[in-house]
Amino acid sequence: MAALAWRRNGGRALLVLLLAALAVAGGRRLWLRVEPAGRWPLLPSPWPLVLPAPAAGSSAPLRLETPGWRQRSLGNPARQRYPHCWQARARTPWDLILWQQQLYLGLGDSSNKGPTANGGPVPLLRYDPRRRLWYQDASLPEEAVERFVAAGDRLWIPGADARGSWRWGNLYGHRSGGQLWWQERRLPGFIHVHDLIPWRGALVVAGSIEHAVPVGLGSETHGSAVAVSADGGQHWSVTPLGGWRSTALLPVAGQLYGLEALPGPALQRWLQRQGRQARFHAVHQWQGGGAWIARPDLTASALLPEVPDAARRLAWLEGVQRWGDGAAWIAAIGPAPGAKATRQAFAASDLAAGRVAVQRLLLPPAAMAMDLATTASGPVVLSREPSGPGQWLQTIVQFHQSPAGWQPRPLLQFRTAAPAQSLAGQSGHWFLGLGPALGEPGETPPSKSTCTQAQALSGTVVEVWR
Repeated sequence: MAALAWRRNGGRALLVLLLAALAVAGGRRLWLRVEPAGRWPLLPSPWPLVLPAPAAGSSAPLRLETPGWRQRSLGNPARQRYPHCWQARARTPWDLILWQQQLYLGLGDSSNKGPTANGGPVPLLRYDPRRRLWYQDASLPEEAVERFVAAGDRLWIPGADARGSWRWGNLYGHRSGGQLWWQERRLPGFIHVHDLIPWRGALVVAGSIEHAVPVGLGSETHGSAVAVSADGGQHWSVTPLGGWRSTALLPVAGQLYGLEALPGPALQRWLQRQGRQARFHAVHQWQGGGAWIARPDLTASALLPEVPDAARRLAWLEGVQRWGDGAAWIAAIGPAPGAKATRQAFAASDLAAGRVAVQRLLLPPAAMAMDLATTASGPVVLSREPSGPGQWLQTIVQFHQSPAGWQPRPLLQFRTAAPAQSLAGQSGHWFLGLGPALGEPGETPPSKSTCTQAQALSGTVVEVWR
């Protein structure tokens, strides 16, 4: 009996190892059959990054124009992973968050094009302001870290573009006081996870899955989806939405909404070609459990007020920040006839039917909203506008509520050769992540033969305070 048990259990283990080896040699499909779901600890890098930040005032890359502010360069820790100038996009600090008195930095490149296409695995970097040191907490099996979400005693990273199979999507978590990050690989079929929020005792995510529409509806079955877990991420109820990508989760006035990428002409044609146009809605509202209902009244024009021809422009909604019972977000808006591409910020206090209250957070005409933060007073927007060849005028703007709506009050203006892409902190103390001017007119694409000043500075983190 012992020999029989050994043959059964040992034989099964040997078969699994053999299938895994064949999967390495034979590609993705066989691996899908043996890859398990579960929670895995992420060990620190075998060569942990421990870098001292530069001394105060050294290599300060900002020209401060508001009196009373000071700055300190915290160096360019991303160079340890992406040392070359043509890797400027992968060094871009897509998101910063100050959590539990530690600053976390998101890097990488999830694009399928360019010299650093799919730039993972990506290091997870952390700065300790008290010790003035950078650390590498882990190496994540992702192409990029694009968003951090703080939730009580936990910090989450939605897996924007997982390396490995599409059988499971990734979340990454860290508990206050814990030593290690962990990988939650349990999201069924998620190719991309763009947003996450804890809501009414559940975890909710938005992204895209491999099989979002019935077989035969079109030639491509991937598409937008939301998912809910009532047990901390062990089991998920997945709801396909039928569009292209679900990019953000918006909590407003006690309700939760899942937001789609809003289609411009090219995406409209794709929806029509794939037979999805009739079922597409920009917004779905959570009803509890796994139930979501379409909100056809929440159109592109409702979500992007004061944007010309909003219904015919591609818009990617991202970076949702909460304050009180409202929320703000940024929309990257594509061009339209007579209108340039732009990035604008919006705030909502209500999205109930008949009471929709969304306002554009007004910036100067040439300014683009790059990142959002919140204070007790309301949203804070990091904006930029060109101020000459290779130079950018940037402003940190605090918005205050008034009877006439949200009113801007500039906190800090500065000029840079590499514009700030990300912002974290509070009213009198901020951290900025610098990156190249991606997609801007006149910006030189990264190459292995040229290096602009903006590309050389990409990945630099700066501390400003007053």
